[in-house]
Amino acid sequence: MRATPLLLILLLVPVYPVSASLAAGNSEPWSPQKTGRPHARPVAATVARDGGETIGDAVAIPALPYTDSGQTTGAVDDYTEHCPLEDSGSPDVVYAYTPAAAGAIAIDLCGSDYDTKVIVYDDGQNLVACNDDFYLFDDAVCGSYVSKIEYLEVAAGTTYYIVIDGYDGDAGNYELAVAPAADYELECASGARVEGEPPLDGSGDDVFNSGCSTGGLQFQTITGGLDGILEICQVAGWNDAAASNIYDVDWLVATMGPGGILHGEFDADWTIDCRVFVPDDCFFLDELQQARGGRGVPGVIDLEAAPGTVFWLYFAPASTGPPIPTAPYMFDYVLEVSGLEPAPAANEAMGWGAVKSLYR
Repeated sequence: MRATPLLLILLLVPVYPVSASLAAGNSEPWSPQKTGRPHARPVAATVARDGGETIGDAVAIPALPYTDSGQTTGAVDDYTEHCPLEDSGSPDVVYAYTPAAAGAIAIDLCGSDYDTKVIVYDDGQNLVACNDDFYLFDDAVCGSYVSKIEYLEVAAGTTYYIVIDGYDGDAGNYELAVAPAADYELECASGARVEGEPPLDGSGDDVFNSGCSTGGLQFQTITGGLDGILEICQVAGWNDAAASNIYDVDWLVATMGPGGILHGEFDADWTIDCRVFVPDDCFFLDELQQARGGRGVPGVIDLEAAPGTVFWLYFAPASTGPPIPTAPYMFDYVLEVSGLEPAPAANEAMGWGAVKSLYR
């Protein structure tokens, strides 16, 4: 990590890894996708698998909540989906669940020891959900690049086949938890600022505040009111197959206010990650802090630095794929920050509406 003598950071975490192509000097934008991904350790192909081999002999889930553990080693690669990254080539096992009533479920592989993928088909073998990565590469509790489907609506009497798969040939030990899931939807508070990002239209990359994630290098500057406080409603999500970057993300530029302490909290319709960087050339970014929040569990950022210090805040969905198998898909999140550099003070030429906006 480069030295950052001007920053007195309360929480310092390792630099987010830089891909080999960027380290070699290639001019690709920075991306979080599978960077520094550890492969699962090699295992003998003779170890017996757990779970069903195919949909035809899937292990039945009798009721929720349900937990099980096993291994995919020794199974055959019967199923694969992009999800949205490339096909897996990994062995997989299958579970089946038939809900008695309509509702929603969550499928979590937290605790698995390899780079997993989870796929869900209905009884017509139509893809209804898929996730490659949910947990971060350095998650000490749930494992690196482990999968989770946060919310999947299910119909009464329909059988859903849960395929526990892997990425790029990986296999290993898995932990499976299937439980009921609750709906969650944020409301933008009256008086809060609104980001104003246009909806994704299916034509590929959206460069609005895309920062280092696309070639647009467009950043969104955020400032506080006269008290240094900001509440803003933002959107993030997932692009379609025509986009070079699978995420629709936000890159924000924040400047430390006169108090030298910045505190931020955020919540979202779906779990979202925030990373704080030292501004640089997008290719070798020093990560100062990371936080995760959403679905009623707020993410928190706390920074301490000299007044006038500039930070980049990067917001992206935690999951590699949307809660439905089609994209583009966008969702809301709300960010509240105190300790920001205030917006310029009002003057006589400003209308009353402009003055009020300084306090929002």
